[in-house]
Amino acid sequence: MAHNFNVRKALEVLSDDSSEGSTREKIKTLYQLSTLSNVNIIPREVIEKIIEILETTENRMIINSILAAIQHLAQFERTRMMLGDSTDCIKLLVPYMSQFNFPNIQSNALDALCQLVKGYTKNQETLMKYANEFFNPILGIIQREADNIVKKATNLLDTLFDNTYCVHTIFGDENNYDEYLEPLIICLQMEQNKPVVEWALSTIEKACSKNIIYIKYLMDIGIIDPLCNILLDKSNLHQSRVLALKILVFCCKFSNEGGKWTGEGADGLTIESLIDIMYQSSMELNSSNITQSYALSSETNELRELSFELMMYMTHFLIGREHLRNLTQVEIENNLAKRAEEDTLGLETNNKGNDEDDGKKLKEEKKIEIPSLFDNKKKAGDDEEEETKIVDILQENKRKIVMHVNGLQVLFAYIGQDDPPKDQIVERKHVGRVRKYAIQIIANLCTISEYCVIILNREQRLISHSDKAMNIIDLLLDILVNKKEKISERDKKKLAAAKNSLNATLDIKLDLKQVIINAMESFSLHNDSVNKLTEIGVIKRLLKMIDDGIEPLEVAKLLAKMCEHTNFQQVFFEEQGLQRIIKLLHGTDPDHRYAGLLLCLPLASTPKGCIALSRENIDKLVKSIVKKEVLFENVRSLARKVNHIFKLNNNSSLRATKAATGLNLNNEELLSLGELLKFNYEEIARIDKDYVVNCQMKIRELLKNNKFRIQVNWREIERLIDCNFADQAISILSRQELWDELVLAIEEFVEASDANFHSFNTQVHMIILEVLPPKKKENKEVSKGEEDEGEEDEEAMPCELEVNELFMKYKISPDGVFWTPKQLAGLISFELLLYDIIEFNSTLLGGEAEDRDEQYELGIDQLKRVCKDSRLAMLGDINILYFHLESNELLWRSSFAESQMITASKSIIAADELFIKGWKIAKLNKDGLLQERILLLTNKSYYTVCFDPKSKKIDFKHCKHHNLADYFLCDVGKLVKSKYDTTGSTIHLYEDGKNKYALNLVTNEKPHKSKKNNKLEEEAEELHKLKHMSFASSTSSSFGATPSDDLSMSTSLDRLDSDDLLSTAQDEDSSLPKELPSTIGKYASPFLPPDSVPRNKQKCYLLEIAWCFRAVASAFQRQECNEIYERDIIKPIESKLARLYNMTGLGKKKDSSIISKHMEAKQRREQEKQEQRIKQAQTKGLKNIKNNNL
Repeated sequence: MAHNFNVRKALEVLSDDSSEGSTREKIKTLYQLSTLSNVNIIPREVIEKIIEILETTENRMIINSILAAIQHLAQFERTRMMLGDSTDCIKLLVPYMSQFNFPNIQSNALDALCQLVKGYTKNQETLMKYANEFFNPILGIIQREADNIVKKATNLLDTLFDNTYCVHTIFGDENNYDEYLEPLIICLQMEQNKPVVEWALSTIEKACSKNIIYIKYLMDIGIIDPLCNILLDKSNLHQSRVLALKILVFCCKFSNEGGKWTGEGADGLTIESLIDIMYQSSMELNSSNITQSYALSSETNELRELSFELMMYMTHFLIGREHLRNLTQVEIENNLAKRAEEDTLGLETNNKGNDEDDGKKLKEEKKIEIPSLFDNKKKAGDDEEEETKIVDILQENKRKIVMHVNGLQVLFAYIGQDDPPKDQIVERKHVGRVRKYAIQIIANLCTISEYCVIILNREQRLISHSDKAMNIIDLLLDILVNKKEKISERDKKKLAAAKNSLNATLDIKLDLKQVIINAMESFSLHNDSVNKLTEIGVIKRLLKMIDDGIEPLEVAKLLAKMCEHTNFQQVFFEEQGLQRIIKLLHGTDPDHRYAGLLLCLPLASTPKGCIALSRENIDKLVKSIVKKEVLFENVRSLARKVNHIFKLNNNSSLRATKAATGLNLNNEELLSLGELLKFNYEEIARIDKDYVVNCQMKIRELLKNNKFRIQVNWREIERLIDCNFADQAISILSRQELWDELVLAIEEFVEASDANFHSFNTQVHMIILEVLPPKKKENKEVSKGEEDEGEEDEEAMPCELEVNELFMKYKISPDGVFWTPKQLAGLISFELLLYDIIEFNSTLLGGEAEDRDEQYELGIDQLKRVCKDSRLAMLGDINILYFHLESNELLWRSSFAESQMITASKSIIAADELFIKGWKIAKLNKDGLLQERILLLTNKSYYTVCFDPKSKKIDFKHCKHHNLADYFLCDVGKLVKSKYDTTGSTIHLYEDGKNKYALNLVTNEKPHKSKKNNKLEEEAEELHKLKHMSFASSTSSSFGATPSDDLSMSTSLDRLDSDDLLSTAQDEDSSLPKELPSTIGKYASPFLPPDSVPRNKQKCYLLEIAWCFRAVASAFQRQECNEIYERDIIKPIESKLARLYNMTGLGKKKDSSIISKHMEAKQRREQEKQEQRIKQAQTKGLKNIKNNNL
């Protein structure tokens, strides 16, 4: 036939459209092409002509002939590549998939496409560009057409889905996944067409095995219900049920919701179906109804094993594994990668021959964390408040298993079954995997306290242990001792390869010893289960196994996992567990020392455990192992890790204050271990972290002294256990106002006089806080009426203060009544200077001077903490600030007239903006004009509104809108005059002999360009740099001491632990001044407080505005904005018009109405009464203190 083919004649025939018989000749030529064996003689021009005819003709006979020719030519590599690369053949074949009225053309087009994409990746990817045109028609063919056509369509899709790119196009399209995947879900529901169902299941399973992300989109369009129905229908083919189980496993792995929806699928009968499969295939439970050949067949084993695996993931709740429909693929992949990094359920190697490798791995670890089954950050049994917030949505699945008649029965049966003979390798592996699944299911069920107690109480007779009924502990310990798992080198390589895949990030690592450890950890999560373990003697049994040398390393791993939870630690101490640790650490076997260190690791990680280990000198024993261990690197590495944890806990103030206060405690004076466990060391650690460290940093910045320390004498607090007052003392120390008022008191004392700064730095190097013991009540016989009167007249026990040898002790009242900052500052002055300089200054200034508004300052400190909340910048959650401003009574409350003006000015705000707060301010423009404005802050912008109280109208011409996207920073400082300002100022820069405060709001808006403004900006920058340089030099030189001072300091500080001095040295640079951001080229708006704000509240008033602006801008910009800086603000140079304007007071708006004056007077009287009541309450516990000191 090749010799008869004439290329020139073929081109002429194919190009002839006008002559009679051209159609017949074309068909004849196309037939020759479809039967030609040597296609290499066909030139490119002929193929291009065929495709051109296919594009233009509507003759069905010619189309069929062309499709047959394409099918034949696509069988050869050269012509297949030519058709795909050089022509639009694939694009033209796609529309024929939809021609259901012409089945012959549709069938031939399918055949042609199958040949084109077979073995050629580029053609496959070209076809997927038109997925939205051909995929749904092909699935329509699969759902409706005859079997032979269906087979062609499935073959085409199978070929495409062997290509990862094609799979991702269909299953991973974030925008069109519902359009592509919904027809696949319909295929799963075709109960009458079993082959189509099986094909759809196989396709979905292959796609999900390549990338588990695809299961998210399948779950979004409802794949779980059809899968559950397939599983429940026993008439389905075995392979279909197996594939349905595999896909359901992917769903449950991906998210907790997947497990929940699987449990709810098929009218909630999924769990019952799984238990039914397990029960009916068990020779131990159902031997009368099944044969051994059926129970051990490969099909039964596969179905049984997948049922256990699905049940395991249906009960495995992980915090943070939510199913969110709005996640993008990139975010999902990032979450999976992050989850893989945080996964702490890795396999643990137990072979003795791998000691060196284990040591290297331990050495390389940077984080000192203990593996956890459920969450590596917070334990489920330690924090009851967290438990209430986190809801286990898989609890219903767990309930169904526990409450099912055969639920626990099948789990116990498969855990305790005998292993097959050694020659039956496949059966032994299957039994081992099912046993691990069952144990992990038990571990998952026991995360619920109620179900854990039920499982611990259950006993069951098994064929393998016919002598007695076995409980779960007996079964697990028997497996640990007698049924050791050996992993071959081949299996190890498979596990290592599987770890690299994306799907492996969601797998539970199924090592036999690890799942037993997981189960034992679950038993120790709850107080009820721990009590049950103690009741049945499990802890004693484990400790006896250590004494007898029965698998001490594995038992130590069990106990270490259980000791991660504080409710189990107390029982461990009571059962003399510390003595076993000492015995193991003194052992000659390296495995014993390693086991002892494993037990130390979780105990040293908690404050109570660390104290208990220290009192038994176990910390010193661990240090000796670090120094002496030479041969076994894994033991030495673990000892270093435990020793590091000891050092971290020893840096707490519990040990530092023992030396600082001069206490010399012998072992006889220490509390017993039982009393020790009553002390709340977790709360102590929180106070040290949240309050002591923050307060110390603030005072260091205030004193410019990086060596200043604050400690709490926890030893004295510990002794309050005898009078049952330790918990109350700790609660007093956890009050924020105590630490805030201490900082304010020191600040007031230091600012009272220049000499006070040097005096405090030289005489006080550490502040020690204690809580006084409560006053013992005297037993006096009094009548009921006298007793009531005595209770009312009884005064609160006052605080005490003493300074001695560079240390100041602040002894707090047990009644929780604190000194006000002014009172405490006065007592500090009395102790250091022998007179009260605070009261002396008040006397000199006379009645005209106003006291600092301490309540307002506390309100600003509270506002500052809220504004620094990370949720503002990370989540844009403005509600945190909004509700604080609404509920806090310590912040500024506008007068009646100002409130009316702010309310009226709110009409200028856009409809889509949320009003936050408004203030009355005095604004300085670029020419020095002083203008009263209403400053309104919303969630997106801020407004300066010119409101006339007389006419009750807004002057829109002088209102300005600013976007918070342009916010840069705020400065709050003293208002100073420019060196370039040679004219007299009409604005009073001073009040009561001190500079007025001002707020400088700086934004990224385009500034007003002028030489005058540029000079002012440069002057402000120079002023800041000079202060920065002087501060840096004073830090290094101004605190020099005489030799005698150095000697006295060294003798006192020598009492401190070396760890404390080391931490002090590391923190030396913490308060050095940092280069602040420049404001040159920025738009600056200076604001002054209005006349209605008193002098003592002006700075706080401006700080309130500044912090609110910073918080809202951080939330709007979704990033942390610059801090609030206290820099001097240079007043703009006044123009001639501004001088006249300011002198006449034209910028001040006054409301002279009678109602306004009456309401302002009333509000002023109420405020004065409230301040008077606060002062009386604060001074109640301070009577006669100074007289007693004298």
